[in-house]
Amino acid sequence: MLIVARKKKTKQTGLMENKLTNPNQTIFEKIKRLDENKNEYWTARDLSKVLEYSEFRHFKSVIDRAKEACKNSGFTITDHFEDILGMVSIGSGAARELGDIKLSRYACYLIVQNADPSKEIVANLFCHTNTLAGNSTNTSIATIKN
Repeated sequence: MLIVARKKKTKQTGLMENKLTNPNQTIFEKIKRLDENKNEYWTARDLSKVLEYSEFRHFKSVIDRAKEACKNSGFTITDHFEDILGMVSIGSGAARELGDIKLSRYACYLIVQNADPSKEIVANLFCHTNTLAGNSTNTSIATIKN
């Protein structure tokens, strides 16, 4: 069963809240990006929003724990977590560089495993990480580059 978080406005509060549904595509597949060689990757900033972290700085400790788990599993961290710079608009047509991390599927799996389980989306995804994991260890960023 695939789990997806969707924003839905409630009648009682009029506020947006996450609802879990079972459509054909998971939230992870929706935020997946493809590089110039059509290899899949995710960004840490996108993933932090999906996992409902209010600020990226709060998500960095999750990434650090996931990197440690990667290393403890015998994998090279840089094969799954690559520091990148992206451009963000700051108004009036100007842009500035913003640090981000390019993630392999395995890195996403490790991040979900190390995220805050008190968040409903994390708890539900934690139960369904086999779907996310797939052949995750075979899809490293280092392999993608070659």
